[in-house]
Amino acid sequence: MDSLTSLGWQIHDHLKELRPKLFQELKDKNRLHPFVKALENQANDQMDELEDSGLQPHEAWEIVKDKVLLPTETDVPSLNGTIQPYSDLTPLLQQGTTSPTPKASPSPLDKKPSTGPTSKPSSSSKNSTLKVV
Repeated sequence: MDSLTSLGWQIHDHLKELRPKLFQELKDKNRLHPFVKALENQANDQMDELEDSGLQPHEAWEIVKDKVLLPTETDVPSLNGTIQPYSDLTPLLQQGTTSPTPKASPSPLDKKPSTGPTSKPSSSSKNSTLKVV
């Protein structure tokens, strides 16, 4: 059995913490190590290809990490599902609305004129042509 590299252990720990059901299922079936090793090998191969194409190692990792560090069980309960980061917009999309309608904040121009006493411009606004009546 091949031992894991630091990347393999990172994948292992990620599964244990964020996908505990999958982790336990794989462990119970004695498939945990082969699964983690396959993800590790896949990540290394992809990173090598990306680095050969001119990317720096940290740039390659940013591209590869989302493929090997699986989403949490709360984000994607079934790995057959897809990640839906904007799932809160689903009802709007089903209604045919493509974006939520923002609530308009009141504009100062929409305010009704005050019925109180009028004020004169202060002496600090000598160059102002605005007169308050």
